[in-house]
Amino acid sequence: MGLSRLVMLSISLVLVVTVGGCARIPQASSPQYSTQLKMQAMHHWDLLAADLVDQVIPALPAAKVYLPPPPANSAPFQLGFHELMLTRFVNRGVVVLTADDLQTPVLEYKLQTLRHRADRGSQRPPPGLFTALTGGLMVMRDALEHGGHAGAVWKGVALSGAVAADVMWDALPAPTDHELLITSSIVQGGQYLFRRSDLYYINGADSWHYREHRQPQPKQIEITG
Repeated sequence: MGLSRLVMLSISLVLVVTVGGCARIPQASSPQYSTQLKMQAMHHWDLLAADLVDQVIPALPAAKVYLPPPPANSAPFQLGFHELMLTRFVNRGVVVLTADDLQTPVLEYKLQTLRHRADRGSQRPPPGLFTALTGGLMVMRDALEHGGHAGAVWKGVALSGAVAADVMWDALPAPTDHELLITSSIVQGGQYLFRRSDLYYINGADSWHYREHRQPQPKQIEITG
């Protein structure tokens, strides 16, 4: 066994013993790895509208629905999403009422934004990390072998893989501390005919797109005398 392998094995054993000795409480773990889409363009709003309309149509008793207009204090997303759904319904041949006749199913949706205060960016390696680590490991290996005779092919393959890993990480959407919950429902006669919830990441700087504008509160003035 080479000197470098002995050193690596010794370090691993020390880490295992150290971590094992410190484990006095159950170790925190994450759920099974999953992915979650990130809203970053109005095109994504249109994709959501198209998918929602496709899901809603089979739940309608007839090809007719009432889509309430957005409230006056609507968020930009609500205004755009309403128009996109209206277009999708009409293009699919669904009759969309402009006023509620109290008999046609009503499509409702609610928005909720959430900001996480914990540091979530630490889960993403900094740019160039894999390349730097690979280069450092090769230098350490050459030093331990006292000759620096690592093959040029091995070095090229290792560095190429590290660069590819860095490029892959940089191409992925950056982590964000803001999330969006969209809950859509079809209601008729006091009961739900359809209900669906969608979760998305959103950029923190764009979170105002999904928040309703606060109405100014009237001020109360006391008159004495």
